[in-house]
Amino acid sequence: MLPARKEFVENAAFAALQAACKRTIYAALAHRGQHRLSFENWKEARDLGVALPEADPCLPRWHAAIAESDNVNVEYEEVAAGADTILVVDLEPDIAQGLERALREHPLRPHLVENHPAYAGYGWYDALHQLGNVRFYVAAGEQGHVIAENGSFPPLDDHVRAETIELRFCVFHRASETQREERIPADVAFVVGEDGWYSGVDQIRIAYVPGPALTPEMLVDLIENVCFCASDDSEADSWDTQHEHFLRDARELAARVLLGEDEAIAARIRDTLAGILWVIPKDRQVAITVAPGTAINVQLSACQPAG
Repeated sequence: MLPARKEFVENAAFAALQAACKRTIYAALAHRGQHRLSFENWKEARDLGVALPEADPCLPRWHAAIAESDNVNVEYEEVAAGADTILVVDLEPDIAQGLERALREHPLRPHLVENHPAYAGYGWYDALHQLGNVRFYVAAGEQGHVIAENGSFPPLDDHVRAETIELRFCVFHRASETQREERIPADVAFVVGEDGWYSGVDQIRIAYVPGPALTPEMLVDLIENVCFCASDDSEADSWDTQHEHFLRDARELAARVLLGEDEAIAARIRDTLAGILWVIPKDRQVAITVAPGTAINVQLSACQPAG
């Protein structure tokens, strides 16, 4: 096409050429005998006179979404779809992380796979079950909360220590238009404000049931997955610096929620001192005393021999 000669003239001959190319590609896939084409591509092949089998019934195992989706660190694994396979609808990280934690030892967990809308229309895909309508019912004294994808009702104005948290979700069988509700105990649920992903931990709210399984370290990992998303603004610090500051705040928050205010203060002090440990000689130990209204007292002494 003039004047640049960088585009084809889109006429009948060009359309015929495109159809011939596509027919050749689809014929090669038919010869191979298996493919991962979308349903729309499969229909196109059929319209061009190439009979293809349906796409391979394989889907990636489900993993909960994290706020920083470009930094996902999970092992990609495909599983064969069958009668017990359950598609998981797209969930925001605050709901997905709570769901994944509650299901970590549940019999349904191995059967959960990522949904793949491009396969909609294939018989095997349309026959799969689907998990959705995820809610957390939080019982805290006389006050109850329902946490779902559109927030918490009533709102969580602060972190909530709960007597119980019950995860509820529905498993739909789309072919028969039937569903069942599952109810499973949970120990944590999250709500994140709309601006929370770029604002540190200030906008996250946590409902939790104290117990040995929910440690501060575990809660820090969950908080990071739920709401850490580094800003790519030109004036922002590096990813590493943003991440370091976020983890410091997350450790303080986890300690305050699970262990109390004193431990949160201690956690912040430990994090601060960890950045200057290099100034302490290897053969010395340091005792630091800080009293209100007085100077900081630092005493160095020789390391005591072990034992």
